[in-house]
Amino acid sequence: MIAFFRALLALAIALPKVIGSGRIDLNEAPWMVKSVSQNIEIPAKGIPGGIYSDLRHSGILTSDFYYRFNDQEYRWVSYENWTYSAEFVVDQDTLNHDFIVLDCKGVDTVSTIMINDQLVGETNNMFVRYSFDVKEFLKLGNNEIRIEFKSPVEHAKNMFQEQAETYVVPPECVAPQFQGECHANHIRKMQSSFSWDWGPAFPSMGIWQDIAIDAHNSAVLRYLYFNPTQNVNGDWDIPIDAIFEIDPVHPIVSGTLKVTFQGKTEEFQGTVLPSVEENKIGALSIVIQRDGVDVDLWWPNGYGDQVLYDLTVEFTDDQSMDTSSITRRVGFRTVEVVQAPVDQGRTFKFRVNGQDLFMKGSNWIPAHVLPELVTPDYTRNLLHSAKEAHMNMLRVWGGGIYESDVFYDLADEYGILIWQDFMFACSMYQATDEVLKSVQQEVRTQVRRLQTHPSIALWAGNNENEAALRGNWYGTDADFQHYKADYVKLYVDTVSSPSNADKSEEDGYIAQNPYSSIYGDTHYYNYNLDTWDYKIYPKTRFASEYGFQSFPSFEVLKPYSEPFDWNFYSDFVNNRQRHPGGNEEIPWQIHLHMELPENELDTRAGFEEFLYQAQVNQAESLRVETEHYRRMMTQYSNQTGEGLTMGTLYWQLNDIWPGASWTTLEHGGKWKISHYFAEQMFRDILISPIRNTDNNQLEVFVISDKLSDFPLSGTIIVEVKRWNNFNETFHMSQAIDAIPAMSVEKVISMDMNEILSNGGCHAGDPSEPGENKRLEYCLITTTLRDTDGNIISQGHVRPYPKDAIGLIVPEIAIQSVTKLGSCQDDYYDTCWSLDIGTDAIALFVWLEAEGLDGRFDANGFLMDSPNRRIQFFCQTPNVSESQVMSSLRVRSYKNSRVVSNQDSNTYDGQRRYHTMQELINHFRK
Repeated sequence: MIAFFRALLALAIALPKVIGSGRIDLNEAPWMVKSVSQNIEIPAKGIPGGIYSDLRHSGILTSDFYYRFNDQEYRWVSYENWTYSAEFVVDQDTLNHDFIVLDCKGVDTVSTIMINDQLVGETNNMFVRYSFDVKEFLKLGNNEIRIEFKSPVEHAKNMFQEQAETYVVPPECVAPQFQGECHANHIRKMQSSFSWDWGPAFPSMGIWQDIAIDAHNSAVLRYLYFNPTQNVNGDWDIPIDAIFEIDPVHPIVSGTLKVTFQGKTEEFQGTVLPSVEENKIGALSIVIQRDGVDVDLWWPNGYGDQVLYDLTVEFTDDQSMDTSSITRRVGFRTVEVVQAPVDQGRTFKFRVNGQDLFMKGSNWIPAHVLPELVTPDYTRNLLHSAKEAHMNMLRVWGGGIYESDVFYDLADEYGILIWQDFMFACSMYQATDEVLKSVQQEVRTQVRRLQTHPSIALWAGNNENEAALRGNWYGTDADFQHYKADYVKLYVDTVSSPSNADKSEEDGYIAQNPYSSIYGDTHYYNYNLDTWDYKIYPKTRFASEYGFQSFPSFEVLKPYSEPFDWNFYSDFVNNRQRHPGGNEEIPWQIHLHMELPENELDTRAGFEEFLYQAQVNQAESLRVETEHYRRMMTQYSNQTGEGLTMGTLYWQLNDIWPGASWTTLEHGGKWKISHYFAEQMFRDILISPIRNTDNNQLEVFVISDKLSDFPLSGTIIVEVKRWNNFNETFHMSQAIDAIPAMSVEKVISMDMNEILSNGGCHAGDPSEPGENKRLEYCLITTTLRDTDGNIISQGHVRPYPKDAIGLIVPEIAIQSVTKLGSCQDDYYDTCWSLDIGTDAIALFVWLEAEGLDGRFDANGFLMDSPNRRIQFFCQTPNVSESQVMSSLRVRSYKNSRVVSNQDSNTYDGQRRYHTMQELINHFRK
């Protein structure tokens, strides 16, 4: 499978230095990693790290992890056992300390740890911070640490087989289309590292978080709890719980706790008392107060400032005079999940600082299947894009990881509330005593680590496991009470897990209908109906998952593929689709709305058109569903109890690799068409027109998420144009002087036949009978403008693109590029103004700047006038005007000119479908 390889450790490599009086940073040690069965021994790239990264760095894995079929070619790595080892120096001062621990913040996953050939301890949970007493194993001078990892795939299989002797905990494996590994639910590890329906399997091993040896003479401050509550006088009571690691031999320690906060330092005498539940854990609790007028609140994005304060807590032992300290950035805010009874069901909404807020956002998955490869800059790029799209909440999905400190720091900074899942997803899980004990350690580790972040809004027990159990996804009805008992032990007694929220508890913790629209949150997916029709979507209290697939752009796929891969029917494209039926569903949905060049899908040109139309379909589907939920904010049905929607978190924000997925940001951070649509549909003032087919009315809604009335001496304009020219055929305007706070107002309701008749939407003579007035001939645009004529929001009602009668293939060109003097956001290096021209109405105009990082201020737009000015915000430093100009590409529906002849190719392999009609017929079955 691979050539034998061995690298010898050079004698000249320096051993790590002792930091301070008693800390040895093992991240800096010269780690080696080896596999006896493969006869491999190489230097590790570094800590934090992992085996795949180390093998790639050494050259054993010869190409990018995501190149073509490498997720399968490199799978052998996960079947091996690997051993990491390093030497380090211990001096006498370190050995003189009372207790010495090996502090492992993250070990992935199943390992045995040895120091100087003596057993230190074992790990079996990627999400636990392990601390092992090692004083007795250390010696003066050179020491060796060895961490022996077991294959996670083999371990999970063994755990499954052992459990199955009593009863099976399903699923027994993922779907074959996932091309993954089985039994991820039997190991406490990133579940999606075994594969998912949007990503590959790379079940890694390694030291994925910091590791050090700490020597102490006293209790060591490890975590803080910060829980400000506002009393009836408006002042703040601030309990601070200091959590310590203590010496079990001398567990009770007295000392001084010094708190520095808002420029004020206070000292408290106290005693660290050991926990009755946890060995080596102690706590000391105090309360400080602050006057309400001296405190600025932390608000989510779009509602106010994100004010953060430095909080430093230092503890000094009265006897040894040893000190330890922690500094955290904290904020003042209150968050409640409000479940108030209504006529039918209960509300489900977030109340922040006493205000009911509409949550707008998405779902977050791991940014790479190998967490060590996610840089702080990349995390910032993704979260900055969420902020720019007016998001105020992200859900950290339960099949990934508890994210990095950088992630939560940025969420605090950007005002993005975090719905935090515990790491359980789409499976049943064991509830043995051993597993429950490990999960308790996991919960304590992560809640203690993250509690001080003002962005943390909610902890949820799992992703879809209640629905899987109640819905019999894995045949659990055969022994429902047994699986229910396991569920309650794990999520209710150990973790806590609402879905229908209070209703689930009333139903015995497994809701009778986890997908009910009138309780809690819901997930909704439907690919068999017309996803551009708002009427197919539920009127739920809170939409926490929904979405649609597309592929990434050609620019993103190209580096991971070869020219013979660039067609819809290739093995590469089939491999990049992990969702069962996905490569039938996407063309089916496109077929409903647009015209794919089916005879060209086996060429690069046809493939690029498919990628483009798939992104258009995703974007428009997402817009239609999201605007539907936003219109439901104040609507309530007395008959069904549905409505009062207070949150939309679409699936999903970011991509784990370059493949088919539900994301709006591609792997690498490039905005898809759908993310540009998200930036529009999540604005705090939104105009949302619909054609209500029940009464054949044009209904125009104005939606406001603002917390106060928005004064506006503005105008709502309705315009009609035929597809074959730019001239208006109908125009009306209506004054508007204010938009109420947190409101959905139907501001216009007009008969569609009247609009179409007045707009000349007919085949020929305007005197033709009314039944011949058809939307297919026309475009209806609704615009909200302020007194200066600036567009606040704009929406369209139109036929499906393939039904638009008179639509001309436009000639579009970028006419000029001009560098702007400055950027509004210093996140970007340079900003540019682009003038774009077209000779006909153009649908879904799509701009790309190939090879440059950045985004446009609008994209995927409808161009119904000859000229438009767009701005490009460039992150790539030091680019010239000629570089920008040469990088730019533009296309629209029925207009694509981005392929050079030398890159065209025809696929000669076995086609799964000879025509698009065959594919559609297959999907209909």
